[in-house]
Amino acid sequence: FFLREFPICMEKSSALDTEIQRSVWNAVIPIELKLAPDDLATPVAPDPYYLLAPRIGYLPVVTSVAESYFMESVASMFDGMWFKCNNIPLKWHLPIGVLYDMYGEGKLPWSIEVNFQNFPEKQLQRWENEAALKSHFMNNLKEANHLKDKNNAAINSLSKDDQSNLWESVKNQEYKKFWDIYPMLSKGIDAVKFLPIRVVTGNATLMMRPVSAKKPESDELMLLSDLLPLFPQVSEGCQPIVHGITPPLDTPLAWLAYHCAHPDNFLYIVLAKSS
Repeated sequence: FFLREFPICMEKSSALDTEIQRSVWNAVIPIELKLAPDDLATPVAPDPYYLLAPRIGYLPVVTSVAESYFMESVASMFDGMWFKCNNIPLKWHLPIGVLYDMYGEGKLPWSIEVNFQNFPEKQLQRWENEAALKSHFMNNLKEANHLKDKNNAAINSLSKDDQSNLWESVKNQEYKKFWDIYPMLSKGIDAVKFLPIRVVTGNATLMMRPVSAKKPESDELMLLSDLLPLFPQVSEGCQPIVHGITPPLDTPLAWLAYHCAHPDNFLYIVLAKSS
């Protein structure tokens, strides 16, 4: 899946690199949604609701139809729809693929419990509406580009239509629409200050360190193996997972950050306990 020889300039991606980008974008996870037993207000529980969710997407967007499906069977008390896997509340602002890599245990379909009561205020931020999620996405995009440029000139130069189309392309999983705009935000290795990388631990904590594309005072590229020692407190006994697989440790971080980043421009690396 991953290449063994990498272009120094990310703009000179090979046909295989581009195919990997497309595969990342088109990847889906089959999900089984089940109503929480405590929410059931009818004699018979509704059948599970099945869907194919894009890895790059967000749970509130892809499950909007499921909400009306389950509402016919829940009690009158409504505390907002939220999701749980193995008794762990799922953070709606993280991409679905990241959540699955943390909690899915490789099982398909991924079984998720849908809840409408007893919202876990201390563990989750409330889902408001799509506008709030779009705002969260755009803020992530600005943060990622600030890391790359030390300013937001690139993202601020986008027209309002381009910014809206970026979000619509994510929501509707439209590869071409996104990549027609994204090159305006991409940079060559030598122009990037820091790589936008988020390391995700088992409790969904996001950790970041300033990581350059190249080693200090060297033309050698930083590798995945160089990143893990920066997080010794959480990386011991763990394997890095990117979009459901463990890349070779000699993969350049710049290559991963360009070809395997999520649409918000961040490369998410899940640290999972080695089996």
